[in-house]
Amino acid sequence: MEKTKSGRARCFSRDLKETLRGALDIWKQYTSGEISQRAYRRRGNKLEKELTHQLRERCLSDADNQRLLNGIGMQHERGRVLLFLKDPEVEPTNNRAERGLRPAVIARKVSQCSKNETGAGVYEKMKSITATLKLRGQNVAKGLAELIKGNPILRPSKTITYRNRLRHGDGSRSSSRHETYFF
Repeated sequence: MEKTKSGRARCFSRDLKETLRGALDIWKQYTSGEISQRAYRRRGNKLEKELTHQLRERCLSDADNQRLLNGIGMQHERGRVLLFLKDPEVEPTNNRAERGLRPAVIARKVSQCSKNETGAGVYEKMKSITATLKLRGQNVAKGLAELIKGNPILRPSKTITYRNRLRHGDGSRSSSRHETYFF
């Protein structure tokens, strides 16, 4: 998008991209052991303040930039954009998840198990459970047996609370929300 813009419209996307790349660099430096946890937190907090300023609520003259501001701004308000700076165990990209889904998509297409919604739903749930068990280093057969017995061994390991700012018809904003993530 940056290449098709000029003037201030070009600056918005360029600056946003630089900030997000900076956050990714901080995470990479920390996970590779190049910087300490203290430096990671300090630099992460500084970068989060910078991103919060960049994504402040306002009207932009460029429609593409406004859409970008609204979309990323909403995710930032929910605490999702820089979650990896608060918890370095969270990866900043979904690359690993995408790679994890690839075999499931191929299997689904080959087996044609998604010919109806029920079959697709069952397959998705089973694949999610077995992949999570494997990722956590647990025995898949034992985990499935426990699940069938009614004793699921998968428990949420983190609950993340974020402020979800919703705009109401009267112009007010409110609401908090809890989301549970399985890591």
